[in-house]
Amino acid sequence: MRLPFTPVSACLPLAYQMTLNSIMIEKLLSISNNGGNNARERERERERERICAIHQFITFHARRV
Repeated sequence: MRLPFTPVSACLPLAYQMTLNSIMIEKLLSISNNGGNNARERERERERERICAIHQFITFHARRV
């Protein structure tokens, strides 16, 4: 499975990077593993987009430090 986000910027502490990435991966996998109908699939897609947006926001601001 190819993850839809880039790795966290190297300017963050390594422990933080590892924690954030593992949370993101775990959340994406839990979303992917839930079966369901079209409404559930759309909800999962919105959740994926929200997770990626949060990750991009954190990464962007980490690079500005």
